[in-house]
Amino acid sequence: MTLQENDKPHLWQLMREIRFDPAFTKDEYEFVFEIENKNITLDSGLTSKIDNRRRLMVELENLETIKILETRLPEFGIYPFNIRILQPKFDEIFKSLEEKYNKIMAVEPTQKEENNVKNLITRMKFDSQNGVIRCGEIRPHSFHRGSRGEKPLLKLFRKLWDERRHVINGVERKKGESFSPEALVAQIEVTKEKLNSMIKSINRMLKTRKFPAKIERKNGILLISIEK
Repeated sequence: MTLQENDKPHLWQLMREIRFDPAFTKDEYEFVFEIENKNITLDSGLTSKIDNRRRLMVELENLETIKILETRLPEFGIYPFNIRILQPKFDEIFKSLEEKYNKIMAVEPTQKEENNVKNLITRMKFDSQNGVIRCGEIRPHSFHRGSRGEKPLLKLFRKLWDERRHVINGVERKKGESFSPEALVAQIEVTKEKLNSMIKSINRMLKTRKFPAKIERKNGILLISIEK
């Protein structure tokens, strides 16, 4: 397909965000890329509207640079796209746009861009399908699967993650939903003693790896993610 000239700077910005997403890998690995429900201003002064950015995700798939495996309903201002990077096409188009627009739009990183990169680095992500937690330069943590199905630790974290309380820059993005111990014991099929041990194990891992999250037990069991 032929890409319209006026789409190219917007596409370059979107590809940069994908390329520098903490979960990005050049291997054909599936991860969740999030688009915030707001317009952004490019370094060149152009405005990239949210509807345009969502459309360009489909254009990237048409260009065979990514494969969109799943799109989800927006939640708290975020549009999640479950994608896989397709190589070598992604790198080929990224480099062709970089040669033109990197000189025009990003000769020197602005303070705003540096802050955006810092925010991306500190953003915590959980690959629910593969059971992997990632957060920038922190070594990823994998909940290994059992030979006869999913292990209880993965089942517990997935359930808590889906209903987590999420705070960014002091603003509550997601209120979260706590669980009673009895509900988790029944759903994960473990004893109460085992559940307590699992919660301690996950909290110890989160603290040791310095992931910005913890499980609290006030008025129920709730995973809290606090990011900047």
